[in-house]
Amino acid sequence: MSEKLGFSIEENRQCEFWFPHSSSVWIFFSSRLGITSPSPSWDDVVQSLLFHQGSKHCKYLTILAWQASIYVIWWERNDHLHRGSHQSSDLTITKVTSIIKNRISALRPENKHLASKLIQLWFSKFP
Repeated sequence: MSEKLGFSIEENRQCEFWFPHSSSVWIFFSSRLGITSPSPSWDDVVQSLLFHQGSKHCKYLTILAWQASIYVIWWERNDHLHRGSHQSSDLTITKVTSIIKNRISALRPENKHLASKLIQLWFSKFP
């Protein structure tokens, strides 16, 4: 089931929000993208992503937000384990936001219509 969303269930099951602010990062994005009851549980998140009721563009953006959140949270976990550094949830959200906008921009050369729809949707949800 998780493979349809672009990540492996075994490897990413470990990402069940180890840092105190990790779930707040996902709640920040998911609540604005139409996930009505965001949860820190991996299985609940996968279910909510698979059965998201929004438009195809909103679903795409929601999955992109989840993937970017996992990437940044995992990176911060490793940074914390190996360097002992800590990041605020605001900084984490800023990093995730940057990754999402960069990914949308990277779509532009191959699919201008999709990139345009996604960036418009992004700015309507995150003014």
